[in-house]
Amino acid sequence: MFSRKVNRVKRSRAKAFVEGVGGFFGAVRRAAPWVLLLAVIVSLPVAAVYGWRYGVQSSNFHIRAVNVEGNARVSDEEIHAAIGYEGPGTNIFTIDPDEAASAIKAQLPWVKKAVVDRTLPDRIDVTIEERTFGGIALIGSLMLVDVQGVPFKPLEHEQGMDMAVVTGMGDAVEGMGPEAHDRIKEALKIIELYDKVGVSAHDRLAEVHIDPVAGYSLITEQQGVRVLIGEGNLERRLERLREVFVELERREMEVSLVRLDNEWSLERVAVLPIEGGGSKER
Repeated sequence: MFSRKVNRVKRSRAKAFVEGVGGFFGAVRRAAPWVLLLAVIVSLPVAAVYGWRYGVQSSNFHIRAVNVEGNARVSDEEIHAAIGYEGPGTNIFTIDPDEAASAIKAQLPWVKKAVVDRTLPDRIDVTIEERTFGGIALIGSLMLVDVQGVPFKPLEHEQGMDMAVVTGMGDAVEGMGPEAHDRIKEALKIIELYDKVGVSAHDRLAEVHIDPVAGYSLITEQQGVRVLIGEGNLERRLERLREVFVELERREMEVSLVRLDNEWSLERVAVLPIEGGGSKER
């Protein structure tokens, strides 16, 4: 009797031990994925650090080619300097494409758009779109403007650009919006038309002045004639100016003012002779 009781106790303890061991291994088995995930999470930063160190130190990632497309005004060397390329030993990971593109536009005003691509292990591709020169505007100082009327760079004496200047746009480039750019663009169109219709054969154009109320006026270079042309129908107004100059030359008359800002008719044009005898009509 006593022996059977002892055996039951032993069997009960053995069962409990087996169940405990099974529970322990079951818990380990259930926890294994989480333990593995934790190990991966802990190891990733370490791997990243070692991977970065390998990347920036390995000669396998030295830049062997910087391909530049679309540049005419700016040189390859200027672009290399802007993106931080210092020669064949430059590591490709030291050049961030987005930062490099921003640096090109910030440091090289002739560049309108820039795209930089990094191709591992050893190539950088740079594609740029340069501005198209439109003219010169006086905005505090003489500035280059593109064909869209956007000022982008101070005029430098070595550029030697001899052409009419757009005035009347104030003293600050900062804060100029699309409306101001459109006004400059229209002034550039006047400069182009002045040559196109042949007015420049009689007197070169020196200045196009923008007035937000009165519109556009011109100053000629040789005789210093002020020409009020207003707005709209610009090509016809300039053709009429050519006709007026032809007639003034025929009469050997010098004038200080020509009014072509009449909104109703260009047939009768008022002029002011230099002699001061009042305005006359052509």
